Amino acid sequence: MNGYLPLYGRMLQIALVLVITVSVPLILAEDAGADTVVDWVERDNWAPLQTGYHPGAGDLDGDLDIDLIVCDPLGAVENVGGTLLPLWSQKNEWVAGIVLPVEEAQADLGDFDNDGDLDLVIGCHGEGILYFENTGSSSSPAWTRNDDYFYASGWTTCPPSAVDLDGDGDLDIAVGHHGFPGAIGCYWNDGTPTEPSWVMDWTAFGGISPCGAYHDLNFGDIDGDGDFDMITSPEAGTGVLQAYENTGSDTSAQWLFNLGMISGMPQYGDMRGGCLVDLNGDDRPDFLVYRAYGATCYRNEGPDTTAVKEISWGRVKAEFR
Repeated sequence: MNGYLPLYGRMLQIALVLVITVSVPLILAEDAGADTVVDWVERDNWAPLQTGYHPGAGDLDGDLDIDLIVCDPLGAVENVGGTLLPLWSQKNEWVAGIVLPVEEAQADLGDFDNDGDLDLVIGCHGEGILYFENTGSSSSPAWTRNDDYFYASGWTTCPPSAVDLDGDGDLDIAVGHHGFPGAIGCYWNDGTPTEPSWVMDWTAFGGISPCGAYHDLNFGDIDGDGDFDMITSPEAGTGVLQAYENTGSDTSAQWLFNLGMISGMPQYGDMRGGCLVDLNGDDRPDFLVYRAYGATCYRNEGPDTTAVKEISWGRVKAEFR
């Protein structure tokens, strides 16, 4: 017996090593759900000439392609190309009626009141976040400030991002915190699109703390699994692009730090905001990033199904959930 136990233990150890060795390589599937690698290809010819910073994207003229609202100074950019190849032209008359308390601002677009046209939220440094209702139409915007619908005072909560984070059918407002680097939160709409009830929540992202300050939070289904993922673009010189894969669902997000989601993107130190938006009509969000001296675009090539990752316990749980 004294000789049998060591021999048995040695055989068990060898068997375990063989099992682990065989299990290590993992080929990523498109719906892998965690640690997904997504490839991006630079498309500079898709990016507009610099006309401002901190873009918000949406179809403002009803022609089914993406237009932009930009800030610093406030302006608009029309896509005169189309859904296959964007071409850009300034259209500042779209925002001519908007008066801001300060020039330094960040904007985003979304149909907050569910009336079929895009409204506007603007974070104004030192002032707070303002809401402008689109009192025009889906093809000819006109904006009217409406503090009764939404208004957040203070200098700490901007820039804003319009997104339905909890899947309840109305838009919430995700924000970066200027006073505390890495802090991000959300104004939940616990009411309805027409009768909102706003609740501020600095725990909305489960304690993740992106590198940098003054984050522009960009949401889109990067990996094609049916829920929002996130790219955080900090203010110039304070941090780097970071990506978070949603390993939860479209109604209950769980955020996993995963730089594989922005595979192939360089880290710019002069970022001035960005947006995730489908620029070429392939149902995958591309990434448009504004910089100090221009804009750059990256086409989303989709999940890299040939990538091989080292196994981890988190990966195992994700694969077999």
